[in-house]
Amino acid sequence: MERQLLSRLSSKALDILIRYPFWRKAVQDAYFNPQIPPTSPTVVECFDQSGLLLSRVNGYVKNISVPQQHYSLFLAMYFDGELVFFAVGNEVIVHRLKLFSVFKLVG
Repeated sequence: MERQLLSRLSSKALDILIRYPFWRKAVQDAYFNPQIPPTSPTVVECFDQSGLLLSRVNGYVKNISVPQQHYSLFLAMYFDGELVFFAVGNEVIVHRLKLFSVFKLVG
């Protein structure tokens, strides 16, 4: 990972990114990408370590059931195939939605 990214991550976040190489690469690829302009994405997907939690495609929402005691180690959000948000606990690592004033998931 780039030195700038590594220097700002907690040990917990580093541990997660080491354990999940797919997400490490996704974070590396998205970290230095610019903010995305306020748009209405066609596809919105939310993931954690278990896989897809929620998706919205053309206004149709699919919610994936998880056990009641499920705990997400991290949350990742994609808009139209681009990683726009990634957080480990309350540590936000990728946040490309800063130009959005209101986030509307269901349209």
